[in-house]
Amino acid sequence: MKDNVFGPRNATESVTLSSEEAALAHSLLAKLLAGNKGREGEGGEEAAETEVMVAAHEDVLTLARAVYQSRKRRIEHFGQSLFSEPAWDMLLVLFIYGDRGDQVSVTKLAEFSNSPLTTSIRWLDYLESQKLVVRTQSSHDRRKNYVELSEKGRRLLTEYFRSLIEGGTAISGIGV
Repeated sequence: MKDNVFGPRNATESVTLSSEEAALAHSLLAKLLAGNKGREGEGGEEAAETEVMVAAHEDVLTLARAVYQSRKRRIEHFGQSLFSEPAWDMLLVLFIYGDRGDQVSVTKLAEFSNSPLTTSIRWLDYLESQKLVVRTQSSHDRRKNYVELSEKGRRLLTEYFRSLIEGGTAISGIGV
């Protein structure tokens, strides 16, 4: 399944940004590099805090995407059976898709985690029992279920990725 939500599939591919995305990235980078100079006395503290939160969120999301991609590359080199952790892949996918506001079906989640549907459902049962995910039935098709991270799941993943960033964990190719 090909889906560019996670970025390039290998080091030779690139990600193309729309004009809006490029402008936003440039604006955020300029603000971060400027250190928010000249904002004092203009409500600058609140604006600076918001900008830092947005930048921190983007760093967390970038790291989540990189972790997901590195796991896929690992499988390409060593095979699926050596690194079979569908629950972690599911959490990563839900974290990334949830940020976009997209719904993820159980079937799509199984595909992204490279695991059979029955295995995925067992893992979803476990993740749901741990209150990390929430399943909802489609209002249009009773046979279809969607999965999303719970507030607890999103908070724990965000804390995890922030701890990697703050701890100076280096992942090649990420400017965090």
